[in-house]
Amino acid sequence: MRKQDRLARSGKVALKFANTIKDNNVYLFFGDKGHCDLNDYMVYFHFGIMAMVDELKPKAQSEETIKSLKRNAEEGKVNGNIPLGYFTKASKPYKDDEEPILVNEIFDKYLAGDGTRLIANYLNDEGIPTKGNKNTIWEAETVKNILKNKIILKQINTTTSFGLNVSFFC
Repeated sequence: MRKQDRLARSGKVALKFANTIKDNNVYLFFGDKGHCDLNDYMVYFHFGIMAMVDELKPKAQSEETIKSLKRNAEEGKVNGNIPLGYFTKASKPYKDDEEPILVNEIFDKYLAGDGTRLIANYLNDEGIPTKGNKNTIWEAETVKNILKNKIILKQINTTTSFGLNVSFFC
């Protein structure tokens, strides 16, 4: 096994594993520590303590990540990728002057009955670059994500003649 912390996502499971290893006279080897003789009570004790510590690490990291995401949201900063139609400056989102035209064009094509694959093919044929990587081609899933993205869309409670609830770019 490469490292003990890869094993010990649950201290209880790690100790159960250690006892099974001991009971069956199996040698445990970690790439970073070498042979781990669990029959030695101090090694077994250390293994157990480290298993509990290793169990806490992902939980603590998760809590810190959530705090950071909340703090960024409260400060109006962007978490993750900025959607089409916006750009960031000092981690804050601002509307782009040109991309809303593209968003509206995508939406118009969708409302006219074009599917996401057809829209993606159109954008590729026109040589329109994607947001994140100027060398990446448009995919149907990317178009779908734009159509569903609540950040770049303003919900207007309008029902079309088809009975669809329509969203328009703000």
